Amino acid sequence: MFLTRKKAVKARRNYITKLEDRIAEENEQRAFYFELINKFREEVQDPYLKGQVDSKVIEGEVNSLSDEELLNRASVHLKEIFEGQRHIYFQISLNNHVSNSGIDSLCLLCFAVCSDALHNMPNHMLRKDMSGLRFDLIRFYEIRNLVLEYIEKHLKEHLNYSVHDELIKNFKSSQFKA
Repeated sequence: MFLTRKKAVKARRNYITKLEDRIAEENEQRAFYFELINKFREEVQDPYLKGQVDSKVIEGEVNSLSDEELLNRASVHLKEIFEGQRHIYFQISLNNHVSNSGIDSLCLLCFAVCSDALHNMPNHMLRKDMSGLRFDLIRFYEIRNLVLEYIEKHLKEHLNYSVHDELIKNFKSSQFKA
């Protein structure tokens, strides 16, 4: 009887050790994601929201566009961001068994901040407010550049290939082309 209890105690200790190891690993992952989110705020969100991005080149190129070119680009970017979000969502949801929820959330966060830059464009397009559309298109290009740099710098090595490929393809495809 004593031997049975000793085995039960040993089994419980092993189980507790495994649980403690798993908790420690999850805490390390949380700390890593927290660090990535802080870097996102520092490198993407704060410069974008505070207008600290040097956009003289982009501003000149956008201002040189005709009204028709401006409308065409805005509609293409709206379409691309929605398609990109859809592709990434399905990559994440279909590959859930290999998915990394913290990194996946950061990918969707990248799209969310770009969507913020685009959210007024349909209204400008309907009202044919070209000055508002130019302003939002410049801000969109700024945030796109910041997001692309963030993905390449911090997320590249942590994404599975298909998600990384889709992100880069989407973010590079609609960068400003003169």
